[in-house]
Amino acid sequence: MKTKILSQTTGALLGLGLVIFAAAPVQADVGDLVSDDDFTYEVLTENKSSRTGTVSAICFNQESRPEIIIPEVAHCFNFVDGGTAQFTYDVVGLGQGIVAWYDVPVTRFFIPKTIRTISGPPIGNLVEIKGVEVAEDNPWFCSPDGILMDKEQTKLIYYPQGKEGNFYEIPSSIRTIGMNAFTWNETLTEIYVPDTVTNIEFSAFGSCLNLEKIRLSASIKSLADQMFWHCDFLKEVIIPEGVEEIGQGFFGLCMSLNKVEFPASVKSLGEEMFLECTNLEGAYFNGNAPEAENIFAFWDEESTSNAIVYYRKGTTGWGPTFCGQPTAIWGDEPQPTADISCEYKDGLLILTFTGNLQESTDTKTWKTLDAASPYTVKPDGTQKFYRAMTEGSGNQNFTIPLSDTVSLDMNWIKPGTFLMGSPEDELGRFDNETLHEVTLSQGYWLGKYEVTQAQYEAVMGMNPSNWKGADLPVERVSWDEAIEFCAKLTASEKEAGRLPEGYEYNLPTEAQWEYACRAGTTTALNSGKNLSNKAQCPEMEEVGWYSYNGGQTHPVGQKPANAWGLYDMHGNAWEWCLDWYDSGYYAISPKTDPMGPDTGSQRIHRGGSWYDGAESCRSANRAHIAPGYQGATLGFRVALTPVK
Repeated sequence: MKTKILSQTTGALLGLGLVIFAAAPVQADVGDLVSDDDFTYEVLTENKSSRTGTVSAICFNQESRPEIIIPEVAHCFNFVDGGTAQFTYDVVGLGQGIVAWYDVPVTRFFIPKTIRTISGPPIGNLVEIKGVEVAEDNPWFCSPDGILMDKEQTKLIYYPQGKEGNFYEIPSSIRTIGMNAFTWNETLTEIYVPDTVTNIEFSAFGSCLNLEKIRLSASIKSLADQMFWHCDFLKEVIIPEGVEEIGQGFFGLCMSLNKVEFPASVKSLGEEMFLECTNLEGAYFNGNAPEAENIFAFWDEESTSNAIVYYRKGTTGWGPTFCGQPTAIWGDEPQPTADISCEYKDGLLILTFTGNLQESTDTKTWKTLDAASPYTVKPDGTQKFYRAMTEGSGNQNFTIPLSDTVSLDMNWIKPGTFLMGSPEDELGRFDNETLHEVTLSQGYWLGKYEVTQAQYEAVMGMNPSNWKGADLPVERVSWDEAIEFCAKLTASEKEAGRLPEGYEYNLPTEAQWEYACRAGTTTALNSGKNLSNKAQCPEMEEVGWYSYNGGQTHPVGQKPANAWGLYDMHGNAWEWCLDWYDSGYYAISPKTDPMGPDTGSQRIHRGGSWYDGAESCRSANRAHIAPGYQGATLGFRVALTPVK
């Protein structure tokens, strides 16, 4: 057998892809390198008299072998007593990136029972591998579903680059995600990090090449350097509340990154956070200005960022620029305005305008006047304000603050006509879904997300949910409690002067809910797809949390939104609607603005939940239960609708 003994200098050069042998024999002591045909090892311990010791495998010496099996024992020659002798080393450690830039797909990577230390992901750059295998009797490590973890499954060490599937939810047992754990992955587009994770190490998701969306744990205070380095397709990220420090180069080379939202808790940002983020449009801050320097960096000193830094009213430390970028108040983006001019003549105010004329006494609540230009106002001693708005400009999505750290996003739903119910050939259809045309004559707003536990607690002062988490949908809420939430929200918004005239917060009617859910589609799901199976199907997996990927409620907004920007309309939590239930109501309901039966014993809820099969999560499915019911699958979504 051909064997080699390598010096420490040689070991350093291995990292550069070079192999240089010492001109004179070098005795292999602790820290030096020895080698056989397959592997190079670092000597950890050595006994000269017994010719034994321990080593860590740090480099695979072959170039095109599909099976890589780490040995339990390595036999290498070593210098001793002026000559050479064969040493028997127990292989107890595994280095980081022992295989990299490999020529052929790796069909098997086996870690034996003797390995008790692993310094990082054993697979390096550009290696096609779908899983690793750890000996079942290894007391220190394991490989559930081909993913390398410690034995207790509290640390995720390595997620294989070529493992099949574009979504991965990290198990709730995991507390730490290791350094470079997902580096060079080519299959994942979405990752869910549960709140049980309390530590994410350096560049854990770096060069996760196709990652588009990630939900981060809300249990982390400090995020490590270069966490998303070179994630080319990552577009939007929300940093969870509780994070205080974010490391250097955090989003470096994220060329598609468009928007990042920071929590009120963040205190410091690392240098070059947005290095070479050429498409970044906005950095949104919920709290006071953090400590930061040179975060919008480019290697070419002549390049500049187009990003705007947005901050909330009432926060401090902001100036006209932040780290060289212009600032603006978040939530006060200017509405499109038409032309307006005025003149005083004979004691009258004469307004000449285009578009719609609006009047206000406090600049917060505006009333659209039925007025034509020119419009004459006779002063009566009261303060009044006027503005002209383009058609539809008053009907915009908006955000309202519920507390210093919690807000509620509302999306405008324009009036329109749609087909309510389902066609007779829709898979999973029930008899109470008679297809019929419905017109909603007035526009309304609907919550962008299901009401979260943080939002519910901000309004109601308590959280009844079974599954706890600030951004999880609230559940175990009765219909009456949901109505009470809406009433309290109406009162507080009216007091704050933000309530549009003629509107109130309420639950959506069944028709309003389905119209918004469909967002122009006529298929079983608002993605434009029908079910391929009533119970489990990839079409439902794509758009929502249900019985085959759920297990419990999930943070809102993790699945794709529909065409009108609404999230979780399919699955996650059922949503109460305003209507009483009657199985035959569709046959007699009015064609315009149906409100449901006048009486009943059960209330409608829509959308399905994490506990239900695909057929229950369809756009047309109608579920119903007693209004006093409180269950871990049932929540609600708030609407801002015309007062009836």
